[in-house]
Amino acid sequence: MEIVGRPLNRKRLIVLVLVLGAGVAAMMLVIPASLRKLLILGIIVSPAFLYLFTKPRVLFYILTFFIFSKIYLYYGFSLFEITYIFAFASWAVWALERRRLVVHDPVFVSFVAAFCILMFVSLVAARYIDSSIYRLKQFAQLMAFLFLTMQFVRDRREFRIFLVVVGLAIVTNNFLPMVIMPPEDFTSISIIASQGVIRYEGLVFEPNQIAILQNFVIPIFLFFMFVYRRPRIVRPVALLAIMGSVAIIVLSFSRGGFLSFVFLILVLFYIERRNRIMLGIGVVLILAGLLLVPPSYYVRVGSIFDALSDSGDDYPVYTRLQTMKSAIKLGIKNPVFGVGLENFKSRTAIFTTFRLSVHNAFLQVFVEMGILALGLFIAVISYNIRLIRDLMRQEDAETARLGKFLMIQQLVVLFNAMFIPAAYDFILWYTLALPSLAHCAYRPSPPDSCRVPLPGSYSTPPPTGRWSGSINTIAR
Repeated sequence: MEIVGRPLNRKRLIVLVLVLGAGVAAMMLVIPASLRKLLILGIIVSPAFLYLFTKPRVLFYILTFFIFSKIYLYYGFSLFEITYIFAFASWAVWALERRRLVVHDPVFVSFVAAFCILMFVSLVAARYIDSSIYRLKQFAQLMAFLFLTMQFVRDRREFRIFLVVVGLAIVTNNFLPMVIMPPEDFTSISIIASQGVIRYEGLVFEPNQIAILQNFVIPIFLFFMFVYRRPRIVRPVALLAIMGSVAIIVLSFSRGGFLSFVFLILVLFYIERRNRIMLGIGVVLILAGLLLVPPSYYVRVGSIFDALSDSGDDYPVYTRLQTMKSAIKLGIKNPVFGVGLENFKSRTAIFTTFRLSVHNAFLQVFVEMGILALGLFIAVISYNIRLIRDLMRQEDAETARLGKFLMIQQLVVLFNAMFIPAAYDFILWYTLALPSLAHCAYRPSPPDSCRVPLPGSYSTPPPTGRWSGSINTIAR
């Protein structure tokens, strides 16, 4: 028996256990009954917590599952907070022991860091600072999750496991509310009164958000069908998951989600025009969509064409067009810092009476953060397209196929983000982060090429590879 490489003194251990046991027994006599239950529970689960603390990778996967599944809502938000604090603490100890950080792509990280700085600077133009601080806190938390993802997704095996966890989490988000009723505090049913239908929201509790989540995950399921040829059960399960996602899009009655799904099929047909198997899968998706669509959904889809001919008769479309016009006018009047983060709804009153968020991610960034932030946002997208094209050109079949599916995902999610206020949403930013993660995970150079030694570390060799010069500069 050893601890930290030294022999364990068993006599001292026995004495320590006896002293702690006596102390716990003494506390049981004086503390209230409610605290006794909490103390007993802490004693029971403490071994599991100590074990998980030594497994930061397991904690990362649990945290990722929570982020995409929202399953913690059944137990209270405190479970999620405890998990991510515990995960970051475990990773910090692990990183300090190995004295290494992971930076997948200095260019991408620099763009995102500059975007975050402009987001903070936009607060100087904010009139309602409380809403800005709340949004800034949420976005900072999202960036922390992406940073943690970089630390544990370094090669193609880890990238696959990460995608599997994300896929399982989204399937849980989709179908668990059908089995177990969500807590009443979070249920807010969306109804289309003119058609008498209830829109399905999953555990996201917003029909348009659950729809964009499906357009995000369908390319991932397509990638599983290509990668996991063994065991054979994987492909039919992935195809079943795709059909389930199509059903969720239908049940959400999201017109933006429907248009994005149609766009996904078109992009899939174009990119995979020489692959008969993928073309067949696309046909299956179309047939599944036609079979799963209820008659009321045809009415919902038909309203898109009615809105194009006369948008004034469709209240949601009319209000969104008006808010987009207001966003353009306000953005032109405030081009440098915008109107301030999360301040559009309060500032749009001078142009329209609709106090709504602008349902377009690009305009949302432009009006709230200014033209420089919009330029950085577009620069991130352009850089991602460049990385994805590089993946698509690789001779390795899996790498090239991953590049194609990432291209589909990137284009479809961005297309969907033009119909909802998703500029700071976790789905969009995970989509933007995946190309740099994949480019690093599937690179031909050794894994150390994406690592940065912590200051004061001289025991590890300097990184080599494509980004070694930039990484060494950052490390210095």
